[in-house]
Amino acid sequence: MTLMIMMTEETTNEGITIRIFRSKAFVMSKMPGTIIFDGQEIGKLKNGEEMKYTTTRGRHNIQIKAPTAISNNLSEDLEDGDMIVVSMGLVGWSIDLKR
Repeated sequence: MTLMIMMTEETTNEGITIRIFRSKAFVMSKMPGTIIFDGQEIGKLKNGEEMKYTTTRGRHNIQIKAPTAISNNLSEDLEDGDMIVVSMGLVGWSIDLKR
């Protein structure tokens, strides 16, 4: 399973919009992934789902949790065009920033 969090060109007066994708995959397909953004749960994604979240530019902490696994904590300055890729495998979640 792979989740992609992408900074889009959609902006508001409040900040930037993050799009979070979870591609369909067999591994962990029945378990939702809980998105933790700056210490707050902002949503859960099931296999093949997508969501949007508006935030401010700057440093943010992102983590993904499932009932049996948790990703590393990614702390990065997020900007337009950034993409955060979250993967789920047999040994747990992985989260990385791609520029």
